Amino acid sequence: MADHELEIGGKLGIPEFHGFAASIDGRYKGRWGKRTAEVLAAAAQAADLEPDALGAALLDNDGASDLLYRVMNRAVEVSDTQYIAALGRLVGRALDPALIDEVAYLTSELERLEPVHLRVLLMVFVFMDQGQYVDDPAIASVAAAVGAQTSGEGVAIPDVAERLGISELAATRAVDRLSTESLVFRSGVVGKAGQPTLDPGEWAGRALILMFPKLTEVWLGGDNYARR
Repeated sequence: MADHELEIGGKLGIPEFHGFAASIDGRYKGRWGKRTAEVLAAAAQAADLEPDALGAALLDNDGASDLLYRVMNRAVEVSDTQYIAALGRLVGRALDPALIDEVAYLTSELERLEPVHLRVLLMVFVFMDQGQYVDDPAIASVAAAVGAQTSGEGVAIPDVAERLGISELAATRAVDRLSTESLVFRSGVVGKAGQPTLDPGEWAGRALILMFPKLTEVWLGGDNYARR
């Protein structure tokens, strides 16, 4: 992982900043170790393997180990634990030969997105009127945030902005970005403030199932999707 083994102090070459550079370098290495542990823990959970068994499986699987390299480079750039865990779970899923190509594509897609995009996607998914039941703390927290009473009403951009605490402009940009990846679509149904409600695409459901293995495709509706 050459990109992340550079000594920051040596690169600055400015004496008065050497102390700062050493501090940043140490902090960066600490972050690398912490993120590595988070990714591998999520991968082991998704693959249902003990740490030693996961390590052996990754060493024996070029596709999954290549994916781990990519995921680690991305994980060190962000601090969102939900996003990092999703990346890690994809590494674990990549150990299944039947899923490697699909997971590799999804990983490249997720690498191009920011944590806010994943939060918006999760919100749209649990907000839609056929709310799938989810048994995963990361998704359940979003379900709790949006409130079960909204099931059946759909979610529009103002709802996304309000519930996630971001501006409507930021919410609009996030939805636009997800639309380019065929993950979220504006429906023909008018919602809050006269704006169209948002629907997750078919690929969104599949992507979330890969990132959150406990998610099921059972139609429950009503308050049920917020139950744990």
